[in-house]
Amino acid sequence: MRKVYYIGYYSGLENPNNFFEFPSSNSKMDYIISVIRRLKFDLTIFSLGFPKEKSVLFNLSKRKKIDENTVYVFVSTVNLFLPFLNFISKIWLYFQVVILLLFRVKRNDVVLVYHSYLLNKVVNFCRFFANFKLIYEVEEIYQAAWQNSNKKIKHEIEALQNADAFIFVNDVMNQKCNHHNKPFIVCYGNYNNKKIAKSINYNIINIVYAGFIGGKDSDVMLAIDSAEFLPDNYFLNVLGYGTEENIKGMKNKIKEINVKCGKEIVEYFGCLSGDEYDNFLKKCQIGLSTRVLIDEYSDFTFPSKVLVYLSNNIIPVSSKINCILNSKVSESIVFYDENSPASVAEAIVSIDVNKYYSQDKDVITDLDSKFILDFNKLLN
Repeated sequence: MRKVYYIGYYSGLENPNNFFEFPSSNSKMDYIISVIRRLKFDLTIFSLGFPKEKSVLFNLSKRKKIDENTVYVFVSTVNLFLPFLNFISKIWLYFQVVILLLFRVKRNDVVLVYHSYLLNKVVNFCRFFANFKLIYEVEEIYQAAWQNSNKKIKHEIEALQNADAFIFVNDVMNQKCNHHNKPFIVCYGNYNNKKIAKSINYNIINIVYAGFIGGKDSDVMLAIDSAEFLPDNYFLNVLGYGTEENIKGMKNKIKEINVKCGKEIVEYFGCLSGDEYDNFLKKCQIGLSTRVLIDEYSDFTFPSKVLVYLSNNIIPVSSKINCILNSKVSESIVFYDENSPASVAEAIVSIDVNKYYSQDKDVITDLDSKFILDFNKLLN
């Protein structure tokens, strides 16, 4: 049986080494792991991360065996209390990746790497000396997400070309990132369908924005500003993570909007996970994917929250960006015309919630079935 090694920044499974957490990457990796397990491959998940706890100097690697075919390895970490010595922590992390790829992975094993800007350089170095099969899972081009120069974007894409195959996060990335027409498949996000039945209470329609909390003029700020233009029976719930500074700025914006509206119409509920997160989403009918990033950069990403909403039977409201317009889920999404609060609110109010939930459609299950077949071919 061909062995698969899956490398990425992962903090699931109770996060035994207390890594910094990235909820969207955890969700996507959990799904990919579930598919590999369903396909019965021998799988090792090599979980990378840096510790949140600064009082612990050294954490040993942790190994968790789930079944005969699945093992999680959480790398050991070094904590250095002086910020200018942080590079030593990174060297220790990448050294463990080098040991894995050069001395444990065998010829013709499959190495699946969740694309990370610095990690790829280490993987490409190892690939020069070892003959494993390399698949890059490309969730975004970071230089594009950071809105850097075309030269930097091109350089990051060039670093991907050592792969034997790709998993892209949208349908437009292959043309931009696969210079040598290598095999590829597409996965927008987590296709684990929760099939939640909704009980509609028209006295209050709950909207949710779930995801990254940015600063001024960010996605979440556009979502919050749109609440000012909504009727009284709509309420915006904000969930997510970000820097302390950005969360503080967002809370001030929420206070400002609530004062302007003369009542509480927006509330922030923190960063939820697991059952607490799932249970919260059960009460929501509409989900916002307000995206202020222009198409030039959005072509290199796909908002993971769109799949979270769909798999939780929540109606997504999104900006008209190419990666979503050209996706297989576009018909299940309500689009707004302009990146303005009034336009977002207009799209929200246009939704007939009862009509939407009376439709018999299961796009997530269809995507899951197709991806399993496609992924099996890619791994073989």
